[in-house]
Amino acid sequence: MLALYLLVFAVAASACFVGAYHARVLSSTDTRHGLIALLLMSGLWALAHIGFLTAPTDWLKIASYQVGIIVGFAAVGAWLYFCSAYAGRREHRDRLLRRAALIVFAIVAVTKLTNPYHEWYYSVVLVSEPFTHLALDHHAIYWVSYGLAYALAAIGFFMLYEAFRRVERGIMPLAVLVGLTALPLIPNLVGQATPLLLDISHEPIGVAAFAVGVLYFFYERFEEVQHMGGSEVPALILDERGRIQNFSRQLTRLYPPLSYVGRSATSLEKAWPEAARALAENAPLSLPANGSERYYRLLHRPIEASAHPAGRVILFADETTSLKLKRNEARLAGIANSIPGILFQFFVAPDGSWDARHVSDRSTEVLGFPFDEPNLFNKFVSCIPESHLSAFQSSVAHAGETGERWRAEFPYVRPDGTRIWLQGMSMPDPSEEGTVFNGVLLDITERKKQEQEREETQHRMELALENTSALLFEFDLDTGEVIRTGAVEELFGLPEKEVPAGDAFFEKVVHPDDAGRLRGFLERLIAGTHRSTRTEFRTHPENGPVRWLEEEVFEVDRSHDDHRRLVGITRDITPRKKYEEGLIEARREAEQMNELKTRFLANMSHEIRTPLTGIIGFAELLSTMNLEDHAREFAGSIYRSGIRLMESLNSVLDLSQLEAGAMNLKRELVAVDEIASGVVDDLQARAKKKEITITLSSPEKPFELKTDRSALQRVLFNLTSNAVKFTQTGGAVELLLRRENHVAILEVVDTGIGIDPDFLPHLFEPFQQESAGLSRTHEGSGLGLAITSQLVALLGGTIDVDSTKGEGTTFTIRLPEKQPVDTRREGAGKRDG
Repeated sequence: MLALYLLVFAVAASACFVGAYHARVLSSTDTRHGLIALLLMSGLWALAHIGFLTAPTDWLKIASYQVGIIVGFAAVGAWLYFCSAYAGRREHRDRLLRRAALIVFAIVAVTKLTNPYHEWYYSVVLVSEPFTHLALDHHAIYWVSYGLAYALAAIGFFMLYEAFRRVERGIMPLAVLVGLTALPLIPNLVGQATPLLLDISHEPIGVAAFAVGVLYFFYERFEEVQHMGGSEVPALILDERGRIQNFSRQLTRLYPPLSYVGRSATSLEKAWPEAARALAENAPLSLPANGSERYYRLLHRPIEASAHPAGRVILFADETTSLKLKRNEARLAGIANSIPGILFQFFVAPDGSWDARHVSDRSTEVLGFPFDEPNLFNKFVSCIPESHLSAFQSSVAHAGETGERWRAEFPYVRPDGTRIWLQGMSMPDPSEEGTVFNGVLLDITERKKQEQEREETQHRMELALENTSALLFEFDLDTGEVIRTGAVEELFGLPEKEVPAGDAFFEKVVHPDDAGRLRGFLERLIAGTHRSTRTEFRTHPENGPVRWLEEEVFEVDRSHDDHRRLVGITRDITPRKKYEEGLIEARREAEQMNELKTRFLANMSHEIRTPLTGIIGFAELLSTMNLEDHAREFAGSIYRSGIRLMESLNSVLDLSQLEAGAMNLKRELVAVDEIASGVVDDLQARAKKKEITITLSSPEKPFELKTDRSALQRVLFNLTSNAVKFTQTGGAVELLLRRENHVAILEVVDTGIGIDPDFLPHLFEPFQQESAGLSRTHEGSGLGLAITSQLVALLGGTIDVDSTKGEGTTFTIRLPEKQPVDTRREGAGKRDG
């Protein structure tokens, strides 16, 4: 019999220790720790029993028993820790419960250790049945601790039951194994009542049987039950191929067809296609429940420490409420974001503290920082300028105290420095806990800008009306009412109250000669033949000095009240009219002066040129006669002076005709190179006399251009003769012809004395010469370049000059190939000869 006990307890201890080593593969950390502790305590308990039965002395036997009963009571704590962790509960993590358990264990352990002094727990006697050994006579404290241990163990059994009942299938083997841990109660009672068995605890045998069964035969089922039974959330377990291994009872209530899945593994896709699709797409699974829809999110996690690491637990988390909230929030957010402003909710506590509870996400766009900004309200208030901050805070405080509607407009400076205007509106909701403000913030910057522009426009208009002789009026065509604003008395010569409306206005205010015309003007406007128009009239002479008035009238939009209205402005244009009359008189006088000038030039042409021609002719005749040398010299001097005087006269007449637009042009195709060659030939004698080289250069022969031959010849002659005149002995003059981009370019280049830069702006003005008065060094009337410039402009071209003092001058003429026709000058009167 002794050998049998020793064998059984030795096997139990070995099974517990080996099981503790094997329990390292459990996936749950807390469950693993609890089961290992239970197996170690049970193994030590079994070893203590072996020591109690085989120790050589009574003292060692009692010591072994003492260790056993203390370790055995500790095993109860390990059992509770294991059961709480396996069932998915949190009692094993509760610090208060753990401290209470340690206190109870310490009390029981001290009582057992001090038993030799008080023998409240047990006493020892020597017996011979069923073999010679020390028998224990248990006293009151033993039964108290024994009952406490089994009461605590029962709590663990209840926890496991709660976990098992959540699992649909495969729990019977585990239930049997759990029951084995309670079966040692039977041999305990037999040992107490009869001598057939020893009166010692047999619990290590049950724990060993439980460990062997769980860890070596039903390990996977043990893991499955924990993953499903340890949570109130419906769950199922899939293997590495996606086949269903087990599922919870809660899940079969959600999807009853799942209860018909056989014991053989079936794929989730085949048994429940909708769930398989939701799992693959990470999408909510919709299931009917009580006439409505509920939504579940399928969460999966691997069973990492199991013998089949590819397996995974699928949890069906109910997200119906959160999903509906999200959809409602999204819908509300969409509505909020569609509103042209910021929806807000902020809270004012009784102590005056503020707290922003909600701000729509348009805050970034309007306020310049996101709605989830820390200390949002304080940051918002800090952006209100000091000039408006006190008024803003007072308005909010007043609304919170009185419960009246809050409405305020205030400037706001964004973090980037941009200044805008905001309008806040809210209806306070006061309570004992504080006041909630639900409202909206609108960006009214554009409206404020328009209001400011209107105010500025109105102010400018008022200033204009105050500082000018003008008035604004509005005429209601349906009621006949007339509203006038401005200088009424100054314009009409009557006090505003005496200015009549209707027909009396035309009789009493308007000049009799203009009344009919002004009446017709308004009648056409009323008839709709004109949308807006303008007219002028004089005031009645009986009201004071007659004034000229200008009236501009418009028909305004009548959509707001269906009344037809005319609005307009009346201005005093008397000074303008006087100015226009002055211009007319000045023009008449100018025309008279021009006529006198024309007559004078005609007379001068006849009265001076005719005798001058005789003088030149007789002087030339005298120079050919046989006269004395001094007489011939006098005749030559008369001839040269006459020629010079004739040239000056012709220049004055030509300039006059050019300025009057009376120069006749005849455009024809001419050979420019031939005209230039003739000019060079005409000046060769003068150039030789000064020992000057004069040349012509032209890339084209003939160099043709459609222009006026006479005008072009005069231009080239004037410029070339000037070049010869102002070039010193030994110098050179060159006439260059070329063409660029359909423009004929004629250049006269000399190496003469050049032109002072200060005189260049006056070069083409009439009667202007660089050397003037009696000290001038070259003869001339100062009209040649003025005439040349006028002729070039008449031909549609331009003339430029480039000169360096002491080095020479270049005149450049550009004439377009297609010259414009000047209708004022083509075919004008011929030169008066």
